[in-house]
Amino acid sequence: MSQFLWEYGGFALVIDYGHEREKTDTFRAFCEHKLHDPLLNPGTADLTADVDFLLLKEIAQKDDRLITFGPVTQRKFLKSLGIDLRLKMILQNASNNQKKHIESGYHMITDEDKMGNCFKVLSLFPFVLKNHLNKWSVTGFEDNNKIKS
Repeated sequence: MSQFLWEYGGFALVIDYGHEREKTDTFRAFCEHKLHDPLLNPGTADLTADVDFLLLKEIAQKDDRLITFGPVTQRKFLKSLGIDLRLKMILQNASNNQKKHIESGYHMITDEDKMGNCFKVLSLFPFVLKNHLNKWSVTGFEDNNKIKS
C-alpha cells in the first residue's frame, strides 16, 4: 500500500483491531463466535490477527514516502468527527425502538470497553503534501497533526 500510494498518489484510512506494539502474537481463530484452535479442522473457522499499527506506520514513513497521522482510538477519531452531535440529530426523528438500536450501535463503536479502544485508526498521505498538512490539521488526528522533519 505504501509503494502504491507513493507511486500513484491517493490517501488511505486504516481502521481495524490493533495495537501499538504492546501485544505480540494475536493470531487466533473463531468458530461459531467462540475461540477455536486454528489448527483443528482447517477451513471451518475464521482466522484473524490484530494489526501492529506502529509497524504499518514505520513502513509507510520509510524513505519519506508517506506521512502518517495516528494511530488514534476509534473512539477518539469518531468523537473528533462529531459523532455525538450526529447521534443527537438522528435520535430526534427516531422511534423509541429505533432509538434503542441506534444507541446500542453508538455504544458498540465508541465505548472504551467495546470497539472504541480496541479499534485503531491510521491515515496515510503522500509526502509531497507535507507543507499543506503542516498548515491545516487532519480531522480526527488534531492532537498528533504536526509532521516531524
